[in-house]
Amino acid sequence: MPYINDKITDFQINEVSRNYYKVTYTSPTNGKQWSKETDDKELIKNIQEQKALISNLRKLKFICKL
Repeated sequence: MPYINDKITDFQINEVSRNYYKVTYTSPTNGKQWSKETDDKELIKNIQEQKALISNLRKLKFICKL
């Protein structure tokens, strides 16, 4: 099965409280979802500003799947 690049649309990011976020990743291949709460404000900010998007999305996906 070929590798599919992560896209911002595969993620749902909700601010739970100040500097604390709930992130849900939905797999584009099978629709399975993983959720995790994180306080990695720098990573979330970079994703929202689309800085180094591919590597940051991979980091965020890793966090969700822990």
